[in-house]
Amino acid sequence: MADDGQPQGDDAEWNGLSLEQILAKVDETPDPTLADPLSVQEAVVRQLGGNGTGPVSGRYVYSLVDPLAQILEWVQAGAGRTVGTLPVWVRIWRPDSERGVLFVLSGPRPGDEAELVMMGMRGALSRSVLKAVAHWAFARIGVRRIVARISVDRADLGDLLRRAGFQHEGTARDALGDGADAAVWAMTARGCKWLAHAPSPVPDRDFGPVHSLKVH
Repeated sequence: MADDGQPQGDDAEWNGLSLEQILAKVDETPDPTLADPLSVQEAVVRQLGGNGTGPVSGRYVYSLVDPLAQILEWVQAGAGRTVGTLPVWVRIWRPDSERGVLFVLSGPRPGDEAELVMMGMRGALSRSVLKAVAHWAFARIGVRRIVARISVDRADLGDLLRRAGFQHEGTARDALGDGADAAVWAMTARGCKWLAHAPSPVPDRDFGPVHSLKVH
């Protein structure tokens, strides 16, 4: 057990595998919680190439190499929750203003869905950030759907998700605790407006930066 509280697997068994190979092994493991979450994140880094950091656009940069312990601390402090099984994460920010946003996907499976936790600062989301995250989640990790569950009382967060391209799919009873229902929002690879589709329609309205971002 690592000091960050996450179960660790055998490095020799997991290291060097692709993301698809790691997740396939997890599916075959009698106790998937013994899989090494760091190996999953390292596989994503290998897929993207480079050292896990780089530019997103002229203003934004990304990092895939923030320590898992730091990710757990940020999510616990910002969202009051833990991350799920085998998280993968990316942080995108503007060095000039230090405004940033953290995206964590729990339980990703290529061709399936993953749960999204998203936290950031006011004004941190932009068109370039959403394009980069869509490419990360759908093209690189290969999930088909990403799902966010937020309190039914947070209409402001629901509006933010809608503007980011998510669609409301209903209510999950007790999803956030006994008596705490969640509004379920989802985005699919096929319907994602931030990916290049053929043919790609010209947007009929501006999808510029949203005004605020808290916790999803």
